[in-house]
Amino acid sequence: MTLLVETPPTRLEERRYVLGVVLGEWLDVPWTLRSVDRKDVRIRTGTGGEIVMPDRFFGQADRAWLEESSIPPACSEVWDVTSIASPLRVVDRNIPIVLRGPLETTRLEGRSLRLPIDVFGTAFLMLSRYEEWVRPDRDEHDRFPGSASLAANSGFLHRPVVDEHVELLRWSIERVMPDHRPRLPEYRLDVSCDVDRPFDPESGSPRWLVRRMAGDLLRRRDGASAWNRIRQFQGGRRGDHRGDPMNTFEWMFDVAEESGCTITFNVMASDDPAPCDVRYRIGDPWIRRLLRRIHDRGHRIGLHGSYRSGVDAERLGAERRRLQQTVEEEGIDQTVEMGRQHYLRWCPRRSLRTLEEAGLRLDSTLGFADRPGFRCGTSREFPMYDLESSSIRQLRQRPLICMEASVLSPRYLNLEAAGREAAPSAGCGRPAARSEDGSRCSGTTASFGIPGT
Repeated sequence: MTLLVETPPTRLEERRYVLGVVLGEWLDVPWTLRSVDRKDVRIRTGTGGEIVMPDRFFGQADRAWLEESSIPPACSEVWDVTSIASPLRVVDRNIPIVLRGPLETTRLEGRSLRLPIDVFGTAFLMLSRYEEWVRPDRDEHDRFPGSASLAANSGFLHRPVVDEHVELLRWSIERVMPDHRPRLPEYRLDVSCDVDRPFDPESGSPRWLVRRMAGDLLRRRDGASAWNRIRQFQGGRRGDHRGDPMNTFEWMFDVAEESGCTITFNVMASDDPAPCDVRYRIGDPWIRRLLRRIHDRGHRIGLHGSYRSGVDAERLGAERRRLQQTVEEEGIDQTVEMGRQHYLRWCPRRSLRTLEEAGLRLDSTLGFADRPGFRCGTSREFPMYDLESSSIRQLRQRPLICMEASVLSPRYLNLEAAGREAAPSAGCGRPAARSEDGSRCSGTTASFGIPGT
């Protein structure tokens, strides 16, 4: 039986998109949209059940679409969902309302339910990254910062607020429309690593050796590390990086496989690196062997788009083709169609089309660099929406939830320093690589997403 969704006759393409994601893809229930002369949204079936909710986002934003004045203000209001619902899979019983408006009267009367939350408007606002289109806030890398987001300023960045609203809608449909059984989401851990520095690119340089050994002996009083530098230098001269402390891949393979998960390793393939890009070449024999090893251990290979490529389809397409060609030359049966942009650089008006034109079908760039959390309000994969053309795109987003640099880097939360002060002897199973000044460095950028299926 098909759900009939009745909405005001505004922003119909946007409404079809979000209904298709929430009802069609995530909850797996058939639906149809009808525009009617009403100020709220009603879901009903032929058997009499109905759900009514406010139409806050589309109702208010339509008057100034894609203008900064259409962004809703930060809202700290919550609703205690246990006032009507049985136990739900939510972070906390008090669900963020997100979109401020007149407080709706919540009622559950037989098979009629009125909710105070604009489920579809909230989902569209968060999934489309509407605020990033219209707000000018940018950091030094031309990224929209998490600190400027509605989620951070309203206090719900740490919550998958869209998933929580969808869970409420799923329960509501089951409660008042017993003929429908919306799909329950299943979750899994999805780990991806940006291969930024798989080995120290200067390890074969005599100057590098002198500097590192001087630091080990004179500053750190560490003779064992100085001796290891000689071995690392000799290996670097031969293109053998097995002893390089940045080469942690075998350890990562082991940990992932013990946990029952696979890793996507996003590899760079630029032949014209910007100053912020990494310096290895995709044709380097050691990198080729690494690609084979990733594949042989059952993991995936993705593209790590270079610093300037997110707004340059020709550049990004060339990088994807270069990586694909190398993969095929090594006899690896994988198609390169997923990836993440270097520095998490994402231009709301250009990157979506750039990645599509370059031949990518799945992206995982949308997480904030300055803090972990749910940039899109969800942990689920979803198709992206182009606000400029008002159309659903082929590119899908698997949002990034937590990147280790966001948590550990002194530029951001700097929790590594706090951890050292709280537990200086704590370890994580493998010694961290150390830079010249003794600080931690990493050969990869490890990131974690938890997509729903």
